Amino acid sequence: MKKFISVLAAVVLVLSLSVSVFAFEGEANIVLCAGNSVTWTNEVSEPVTVNADGTYTLKLSGISIDEEAATVIYMKDAAVDAQEATATNLPADIQILTKEIKINGSPVEVTEGYATGLSNGVFDVCWYNIWATNYISIEGIGEITDIEVTFEVVSAGAAAEEPAPEATVEPSTDAETDKPADSTEAPAKTGIALAALPMVIAAAAAAISKKR
Repeated sequence: MKKFISVLAAVVLVLSLSVSVFAFEGEANIVLCAGNSVTWTNEVSEPVTVNADGTYTLKLSGISIDEEAATVIYMKDAAVDAQEATATNLPADIQILTKEIKINGSPVEVTEGYATGLSNGVFDVCWYNIWATNYISIEGIGEITDIEVTFEVVSAGAAAEEPAPEATVEPSTDAETDKPADSTEAPAKTGIALAALPMVIAAAAAAISKKR
């Protein structure tokens, strides 16, 4: 039993040393914008800072734009939008996935075709533009009072990472214990090296065979 516990402790140590973190270099403040042809100005939300893989939410509230006066709805690098920069300080190969758009609290359908990466080096995703192709419809909404967007940023490293398969240790038949060993499952996107899995299986099998 002591040898079995020692083997499991060694396996845990190996796994802990095998964890890798995908560094996300750079960061950018992203804002949600909506244009109004009555004033020919854009309403701009508070920014969110994108600096890692994950899901982010932007909300533009306290506005009043009639659907007939709405010109654009987009999210963009705040510095570029303010003409303070010409490029976004984020990895060039990130993916930008729109998870949900709500207008006045109700979800609207997003069709495929919107930008899902940096556009000429700029974080700039537009879903509605009266002068171009639209990927959402605002027909029948009336007055737009708030817009909320949830989006996901995925770097190339995280996109390539897959959850490790489950490795289960069979129950011991020794009289000292009548409970099966806990199964170990690697969570998604932890960066655990796949090379460690054969060590887990081999170590568990060796421990069980010795007990028998």
